[in-house]
Amino acid sequence: MLIRPYLYFNGSCREALEFYRDVFETEEPEILTFADVPYNPDNAVSGEMRHYVMHAKLNVRGTDLLFSDAYAGAAFVE
Repeated sequence: MLIRPYLYFNGSCREALEFYRDVFETEEPEILTFADVPYNPDNAVSGEMRHYVMHAKLNVRGTDLLFSDAYAGAAFVE
């Protein structure tokens, strides 16, 4: 069975990606920020949120770990 963990962060996703990359000595992660997505006036992203990670993938020893920052205003439990 294939398992792909998806980890959510409250604005610290990029730092977590760098940490895991260093710990597991992997290649650079694939990162898509909210600013990389085409503009949609019905779902506009605020200035700070544009730099947050919308989706990222880090391959650790053959397993893809997926990452994202929680969208501003979304429920987030630590």
